[in-house]
Amino acid sequence: YRTNKYNMICAPFVGVNHHWKNVFFGCAFLLDETIPSFIWLFEAFLESMGKKAPKTIFTDQDAAMSNAIAKVFPNTRHRLCTWHIAKNAAKNISKFFNKPGFNQIFSKLLHGCESELEFESTWNKMIEEFDVGENTWLKKLYDLRGKWCSAF
Repeated sequence: YRTNKYNMICAPFVGVNHHWKNVFFGCAFLLDETIPSFIWLFEAFLESMGKKAPKTIFTDQDAAMSNAIAKVFPNTRHRLCTWHIAKNAAKNISKFFNKPGFNQIFSKLLHGCESELEFESTWNKMIEEFDVGENTWLKKLYDLRGKWCSAF
């Protein structure tokens, strides 16, 4: 992050081909992470792809990027990367990971729920067993569940 000579943000576009291998589509360097910068980036990408928008796009939880995706790619499914969610969890709810069983239930929420019912049941179990219902970060994460949980 910002490790280049000009202290700019590198924004790579990586996809997956029919062999489930990563494909590098290109990248851009940005001065900032604002909505106008992301709109410019996504419009340039769209132009370079012959106006063919991606079916799905995975990102971190950046609000400016999310707003730009909704504007430039209105029919693209925007999903959140669970790797980034796990890293943010380490920052925002680290004290709960010390409680026996919390790591397993949180991991199941991120990767193991196959239905909405299973997700809701597991989420409620986490809230009750670990008394985390008032945690602001978890409340926001729950509101975004349709973007990161594969059951939705």
